[in-house]
Amino acid sequence: PPIVDAIRLAIRDSPALAGVTIELPQAGVYDDSVDGSPDPDAGAENMRQIAADPHYVAVIGPYNSFVAEAAIPIANARLLTRSA
Repeated sequence: PPIVDAIRLAIRDSPALAGVTIELPQAGVYDDSVDGSPDPDAGAENMRQIAADPHYVAVIGPYNSFVAEAAIPIANARLLTRSA
């Protein structure tokens, strides 16, 4: 929760976003942990769900680099199919 709150604050206070409203609903916050520990498989599944939803335009995270290693190829594959 502290990281999510920090992201919400950064979005809200960014001078680059003056006049733009960006929502970060609770449904858009994904947890990549299993039993309290970061899990690459959970992160990959989260990215599959995000990549399949056309409402998402950006992703912040994941927090752990080893989770990102599992999620980034999924995001990149989706990006390539959208630009084709």
